[in-house]
Amino acid sequence: MLIATQPVMPVDNTPITLAPRPNLTRTPAPSHQPTPHGHGLRAPTAEQQMAIDAVARGDKVTLMACAGAGKTFTMLAIVDRLSREAIGKRILILAYSSWLKTDTRKRAAAACGGRPYLPLAVFGCH
Repeated sequence: MLIATQPVMPVDNTPITLAPRPNLTRTPAPSHQPTPHGHGLRAPTAEQQMAIDAVARGDKVTLMACAGAGKTFTMLAIVDRLSREAIGKRILILAYSSWLKTDTRKRAAAACGGRPYLPLAVFGCH
């Protein structure tokens, strides 16, 4: 997972080529242990926690990773944390499709435990 914690720059359509990571080994997925606040989310990985902490500090974060790497989980953990700690913050989530937009909206609302004071907007691109 690539985590960028610098201000997001405008896209200039420059192709990005990522170098392969040498000596990759398969590791089992982390178990889904509930977190202390009881939302049933497993504990985040070190990389995911770095992104969660960066957003909580107010940094702009872009998560880029392959399918199944944990982007959605990280987003839900960010929504959960901000809904508990950052009253007055706003969250914008962009989803690729209408179906994903609907699914993401439901999952994000569940992640914030029904706390109504969190401004949350989910939009689809297609």
